[in-house]
Amino acid sequence: MLFVLIAPPNHCAHFVTSDDDLLNLLNELPDETGSHNPKMRWSLDFGRAGGAWQLAREFGTLAKQAPERVLKLLDKLNPGNQETYAGEALEGVADTNVPTATLIAGINSLDKRGFSSGRFREGAAASLKLRASRENGLPENVLEILKGWLTIHLEPDVREYKERQHDGDVKKGQEILFGHSSTWSPPHGRGPILEALAEGYLQQRPPNYAGWVNVIESRIGIEKHPAMWVKTLMLMPSLFNWDRVRATALFDSVIKDSPSVLDHAFALYSIANVIRVCEPKATAQKWMSILRLRGTDFSQQAYGEFLFLYHCCYHDSWSIARCRKLLRTKRPNRTLLGLAHGASHL
Repeated sequence: MLFVLIAPPNHCAHFVTSDDDLLNLLNELPDETGSHNPKMRWSLDFGRAGGAWQLAREFGTLAKQAPERVLKLLDKLNPGNQETYAGEALEGVADTNVPTATLIAGINSLDKRGFSSGRFREGAAASLKLRASRENGLPENVLEILKGWLTIHLEPDVREYKERQHDGDVKKGQEILFGHSSTWSPPHGRGPILEALAEGYLQQRPPNYAGWVNVIESRIGIEKHPAMWVKTLMLMPSLFNWDRVRATALFDSVIKDSPSVLDHAFALYSIANVIRVCEPKATAQKWMSILRLRGTDFSQQAYGEFLFLYHCCYHDSWSIARCRKLLRTKRPNRTLLGLAHGASHL
C-alpha cells in the first residue's frame, strides 16, 4: 500500500480500494513521522521513504477528486496525530464544488474535536481564504472561529525571530522601492489565519472595512512578531478606499507599535502605495523621519527614495527644503543615493 506515496498526481484514488485501507495507511504514518517513513529503510528504497507530509499531499489530491468521500473520512481522523491530513484535505475540498457551508461545517467539527496544530489551522485558513475570494467573503460564524485562532495560536514564536539582515543588493546600493522585488517568507501559523480574515472581510459586498479594522486594532499591543505586522501592512492599503483619515491613523498605530516593520522592504512597498493618499500628509512625513532616524544603510537609502516619492506626490515646502539640503551635501551618502535612484525614473 505504501506505493501510494509516489503515485503520479491525480492517481491517488486508484491506489486505495477502500476507506479502511486508506485509514490504516494514515494510522501507519502519523504526523510525527514528518517526511520520513519509519518502516522504510532509505538505503533500500530511497524513492519510497516518504512520511506523513508526502502522504498528506496525496490525501489532498484525493480530496479534490472525491471531496464527499474525504469529508466523511475526516470524522475518523484523530486530533494530535493526523492533523496534517486534515489540513491538506480541507485545502483540497475547498478547490471543488462542495458548498462552502459544508466545508465550514467540517472545519467547525474538527475544531470542536480538538484539532489545533499549525498544519490543521493553516490548511483550514487557506481553504477559507480561497472560498472567501470566490464567494463574497466569509460569514460571521467562521470569522469568529478565525479570530479565536488568531488570539490563541502560538506560532510564529517571536522568541525564534531573527532581526533582518540586509542582503548584498542593499550593500551594493541597489534600489529598494524602485527596483526588483526582494524575497520574503510570510509568517506561518497566525499568518495564514490573518490572511483568511482579511479576505473574509474585504471580499464581502460591500467590503466590510470596519470588521477588518477591528481585527487589526485588536492586535495592537498584543501581537509582538514583526513579520506579522509586515503581513498586516501588506493587507491594509485597500482601507484607503474607505476612510483615508482612519486608514492613515491605523497605519500610524501599527508603525508606532512595531517600528521594526520599517526594516522590511515589503512593509515599505505597502507604505509607498498609500503615501499619496495619506490624510494628513504630515503623518507620512513622520514615518519618513522615523525611517531616517533608524540609522542603518537600508533605512537611510529608503528614506531618500521615499523623499523623492513624497516630493513627486506633494511638491511642498517640506520636501523642497529637504531635497535642497541633500543636494548641497558635499560627500556621498545613502540618503542621496536613494534620492538619485528615484530621480533616475523621471
